[in-house]
Amino acid sequence: MLNGGRQWSVEDVIEDAIFKGYKSLGPAKVSDGEYMQVFQNALNNIHNCLSKQRQLKSSGEDALCVLHLYSEILEKLKDSPHT
Repeated sequence: MLNGGRQWSVEDVIEDAIFKGYKSLGPAKVSDGEYMQVFQNALNNIHNCLSKQRQLKSSGEDALCVLHLYSEILEKLKDSPHT
């Protein structure tokens, strides 16, 4: 996991080029982790549960934790001079 889950790095195990019989890691393959989309999906689910009587896809405790985390992130972004 890289950049707080925003990217993933996967390295295949390959034969070592120098030491016969040994293994090493090949080049990293980096892909987007879609971590930020997870927050959006969770918030949409919470909103739909509260406003449209839809089923919550997690426990209420988990949903509340996501809501708190999202609120903290928004507050930090508001206070950040970079936004």
